Amino acid sequence: PTGVLTALAKHYTDAAKVHGVDNWKKSLDINTFKQSAYRHLIAVLEDKQDEDHYSALMWNVACLKWFKLNG
Repeated sequence: PTGVLTALAKHYTDAAKVHGVDNWKKSLDINTFKQSAYRHLIAVLEDKQDEDHYSALMWNVACLKWFKLNG
């Protein structure tokens, strides 16, 4: 699903402009990503439209997977 991957890439790019490239890798507490993913999942289920919760949810899950794969 190219549109979905494009939205996810935009989320990464926008975050990098604000926080710096790969700044998310500096996190020592993966619970931050779990909590954020949970908040965005709830927002998706409640159909909130105030931001792109789908991309934010995918981003957090992708970060969790990266930490799982890379220790």
